[in-house]
Amino acid sequence: MSAYQKKVLESVSFNQELFEKELKKVKNWLLVEDLREFVDWVLKTFSTMFPDLESKIKEFFADIFVEEPVLLID
Repeated sequence: MSAYQKKVLESVSFNQELFEKELKKVKNWLLVEDLREFVDWVLKTFSTMFPDLESKIKEFFADIFVEEPVLLID
């Protein structure tokens, strides 16, 4: 997980619009494997500041975090 992206989000957390703009950019910087850990950190750190953060993350990363298919066994 990138310390740089963490610092950027912390520095713009005073403004939701800037925060969301920088959060979207994370897709271009981190590997898919690292994104889930990063998103967990974002939710733990900023969810009280931004109540709709979870839905925004689902929106921003919908193409990456696709739900796993459910296997039905007969």
